[in-house]
Amino acid sequence: MQIDINVVPEGYPDKGPYGVTMKFRHDNGRAEWRGRIFKYDEYGNIDPNMDHTINEIFTGKRHISFGNPVKESLRGALVSTDFEEDFKDFMENPTEGGPLWGRIYGNNHKTIAELLAESKDLTMHQEVLDNTPCFVLEGTTKYGRTTAWIDPQMNYSALKWTIEKKSGDLFNDKPKPIDSWLAEFDLVRFIQIDGQFIPEQALFNLKTTLKDGQKHSSRQEYKISNIRLNPDFKSMGAFEADLPNGLRIYSKEVTGIKYKWKDGEVVPDVDGATFEEIDTMMDEIKKENK
Repeated sequence: MQIDINVVPEGYPDKGPYGVTMKFRHDNGRAEWRGRIFKYDEYGNIDPNMDHTINEIFTGKRHISFGNPVKESLRGALVSTDFEEDFKDFMENPTEGGPLWGRIYGNNHKTIAELLAESKDLTMHQEVLDNTPCFVLEGTTKYGRTTAWIDPQMNYSALKWTIEKKSGDLFNDKPKPIDSWLAEFDLVRFIQIDGQFIPEQALFNLKTTLKDGQKHSSRQEYKISNIRLNPDFKSMGAFEADLPNGLRIYSKEVTGIKYKWKDGEVVPDVDGATFEEIDTMMDEIKKENK
């Protein structure tokens, strides 16, 4: 699918409105986000000096991350084989579309459904939301209070959900110095494809009040288009990095050794500088063993 996001932060003196446009693909542990992130100038136009490409590719075996200013050429990429935690973080980040899948960070990677299922005080009542009869589920866990408005006429999809944390509630494994934290998702419009109801337009607000009285908020406006539920990922080259041979590769796990991209693989960059580094290391080892 194509995801376009307009972000409006408030309470951050160094941050202004910005946008994200990207293709998102997901398939059984593989996912990728490819597009651009950009800031707006004072007139509401894209600032050409703050316009970057983004490419986050999880192949099922590794995470490949690369991007560059639109006006510049690509200089390198970061590759990691220890990617499970990164994958979960991306799937629940608002600027990657996490709330569309019922996810938001701070809850040890638990979805809205999982939080409700763990609630020991779960209740249900009926309520009309925007002229739509809904079942409202509410429950409390150590991560705060979760509420979801479920539409039975749309395959029991959530039209709205909230997570409210107060002082003492956990962010993952420990509390934060806050008075309140509210994540609120509103589904503006669904589209039905092959019997499934998919978000087509939605809003997400995140509001935080700190102990010292400071208030921060961020509003995401989502528009989703070009949705394909069962695409031919292989024919479209999904989950593959189309990087040029010779590109410098940085390893997240192994530092101090140079790598490069060659024919779709990460290989040691055994140039003169690398051999010089190896010679220096060997000399130091010999000195220590004398």
